[in-house]
Amino acid sequence: MEFRTLNANEIDCRIRAFTPWPSAFFYIDGTRIKVLRAKIGQSTNQNPGTVVGNSASIAVACKDGSVIEFVEIQPE
Repeated sequence: MEFRTLNANEIDCRIRAFTPWPSAFFYIDGTRIKVLRAKIGQSTNQNPGTVVGNSASIAVACKDGSVIEFVEIQPE
């Protein structure tokens, strides 16, 4: 996903559009992670692409200070 060029709303719309097929995904350490559900999180001042989640969830800073939080994911 393009966290640096898209805001959280645009990414959320793409995730919903691509679920269940062809699916939305990202990679962590070479492992493909499919995103099944996401939501828009609280704004942040972190750089786009920075993981801002805690141990309970994964959230990533996006363009314009927006944040996308991955609610349900599935490893390959």
